[in-house]
Amino acid sequence: MSRLQRLPVWVWIIPLLLLVCWLGARSLDADSIWGDEYFSLHDAGVSYFGPLSPPGIWNRVALGNPWHAPGFFLALNAWSRLVGANVPALRAMSLFFGLLAVAWTYRLGRDLLSARVGLFAAIILGTSAFYAHFLHEMRVYTLFTFL
Repeated sequence: MSRLQRLPVWVWIIPLLLLVCWLGARSLDADSIWGDEYFSLHDAGVSYFGPLSPPGIWNRVALGNPWHAPGFFLALNAWSRLVGANVPALRAMSLFFGLLAVAWTYRLGRDLLSARVGLFAAIILGTSAFYAHFLHEMRVYTLFTFL
């Protein structure tokens, strides 16, 4: 039995998370802010669209964007107060939830079936081209995956 075969399966999650982090972090400031991200900033009351209190965010989303749940915008507002209102820092919230989603996908697969199934599921999610793109978007997609 080789040395690599004796390693526990969870050890492979660490390089996977590093790869996913690199895929998302390399693009945090690669492109300019676009229309839907402006809507995220507006609804969250971040930067020059605010400041807004949680009830103010709730009302703004309910009146102007009723097909979205206000939870993401509340989280984005809290994140902006924690890290600042510059675009790469705000996009990092998606990267954070994306990394948690990959880790929890492994955990779910491991708990339901086996450690290898969890590893393969985490690899499929973490290396998906669409998912890698959403890791640097100031949108709700990685939060949905996490939840």
